[in-house]
Amino acid sequence: MQKLKVDYQKQTDKKTQKEQKVRDKNEKKTAKKDKKRAKKVAEEAEAMAEEAAEARALHYESNEQRKREDRKRADEEAAKRTRPGAAMPGREEKAVGVVMYSSDLQIGQKHTGGAGAGV
Repeated sequence: MQKLKVDYQKQTDKKTQKEQKVRDKNEKKTAKKDKKRAKKVAEEAEAMAEEAAEARALHYESNEQRKREDRKRADEEAAKRTRPGAAMPGREEKAVGVVMYSSDLQIGQKHTGGAGAGV
């Protein structure tokens, strides 16, 4: 008789322990997933911040380079304007083999260079 007697309290305790074990396992799993997700979000935010910093640096560098080029161009233009002999037309560079005709000359300009012109 003693063996046939069922201990309901023991059965319910066993069942509660199993359920608690499953719950704990699920909580650990979700905590791990949340931690991974947070890490991924943090890495993405850091990557975006790095990209933004790189873009700002590139933008700043390109602005500085453009300013240097503008300043250099302005200095060259100023140098061209302040050359002596402003009444004389500026001497233009020409490619080798280009022939200059009298109709191409401006007032006060002479044939320069070449085989027989102005020798």
